[in-house]
Amino acid sequence: MLNNEFSVLWCKMERQEESFNLMNQIKKFFDKIGKKPEEGDILLLSGKYVAMSEGRKYPLSKVNPMKDAIRLAAQNSSNPKLAEAVVRESEMVYRAFSGIFMAENNGLLQPNAGIDKSNVQEGSIVLYPEDPNASALSVRLNVLTNFGVNTGVIITDSRIYPV
Repeated sequence: MLNNEFSVLWCKMERQEESFNLMNQIKKFFDKIGKKPEEGDILLLSGKYVAMSEGRKYPLSKVNPMKDAIRLAAQNSSNPKLAEAVVRESEMVYRAFSGIFMAENNGLLQPNAGIDKSNVQEGSIVLYPEDPNASALSVRLNVLTNFGVNTGVIITDSRIYPV
């Protein structure tokens, strides 16, 4: 029978502008709150934070839009550089509404292929983690190795997935 009691531990970590070691940050999190993960805990990690750790921040100035992206951007009142980034990150792109594309990325339907430009330097974008399942598995195995407990790991994003 499941125990219906649970607690939520939340801690805001310092913003990172360049790639970083995600496991070191997870260790800092647990040090900061003065606890260790327990067997069966579920760790929720921001998709943007995971992507930043993987070096998935990219300057839009380095994106050269191709003809298809320019056409797609014109049809959708969007930035051609953003349209090109969405095309590069997607298996399929659909026009949605002005400035937003719905795109299949990693088998998920996401706005702008999960690309985010909020809370990063002006002119930069953060791409979604390249392989969120592999990222989650890596964190899970690192927690098992470093703390000796089995946990679940969910890569989440408040814009894309309900938490």
